[in-house]
Amino acid sequence: MTPGLALALVLACAGKGPHGAGPPLTDDPSLPAANTQAGRLLRAAWSAAVSRAGRKAHFWILAPRLEDGIARRLCRRRADVVSLWQQRSIPDDSKERLPAGISLEALSHADDRRGDRFPFSPYDDIIRAAAARHDLDWLLLAALIFHESGFDPCRASSAGAVGLMQVMPATATELGIFDPWEPRQNIEAGARYFRRMYDSFHRLDEADRVACAVASYCAGLGHVLDACSLSAADGRDPARWAGNVEETMAMLTNPVYARRATHGGADGHQAVAFANMVLLRWQEYGAQQRLFGLGSRQ
Repeated sequence: MTPGLALALVLACAGKGPHGAGPPLTDDPSLPAANTQAGRLLRAAWSAAVSRAGRKAHFWILAPRLEDGIARRLCRRRADVVSLWQQRSIPDDSKERLPAGISLEALSHADDRRGDRFPFSPYDDIIRAAAARHDLDWLLLAALIFHESGFDPCRASSAGAVGLMQVMPATATELGIFDPWEPRQNIEAGARYFRRMYDSFHRLDEADRVACAVASYCAGLGHVLDACSLSAADGRDPARWAGNVEETMAMLTNPVYARRATHGGADGHQAVAFANMVLLRWQEYGAQQRLFGLGSRQ
């Protein structure tokens, strides 16, 4: 074992390093300064650690976020640990080494993993809590997360959106979230943002309000507001999603039609398809819960 890796292991096991989400390593006052020999060794050790996928995942997740370039690899190591722990392939004594910042609610029920406890995802309890804080239907958030990331906490889009709810880092910062890669923080950021979209359509009936909010989450609030105003101008009902706002939204893909929009063109077809898929899955989740009691804590 190299001196740097030994130092990293000592700091991590001693609890002196940041656990889970926290400030970047270079800014953490509890660690050696970057311009010292110990600091250089420590940072070199972390860089080596995150590049070794599959080796002692329960240790590698102790590494904090270093920089955006390796944040996704750290996230993957964290996700690997959750998966391994749920499969009982991590020794019991390693449970205490899991940082509190990345401990999913599912892990707190490690001794009772009945299949009906988390029927939709390993993140159900986190989704429930975020939905309760923002007065939202947790099954709607779960459906939104499914279509945003497939419940993959390390998903990253070409546009820069990251995590379970595909949150843009700049948006996360605006919402007071430090680490959008961490599942709990990502879901909190997404729930806050979705609530903002939902509140923007408070005059609509519930079904249309939810549909417009989901489309706004995908395409941006300005484009959906444009679709509403253009619907009124074209003789469609600006307060009805199905057959009205959704049709206008799809037309924003046409650059000629989009010239009339305040916020310009958008991939309206994608936004419409996304919104309708989320709404359908939301209904399916609700039906499963009613028929089979899924999603209900026993």
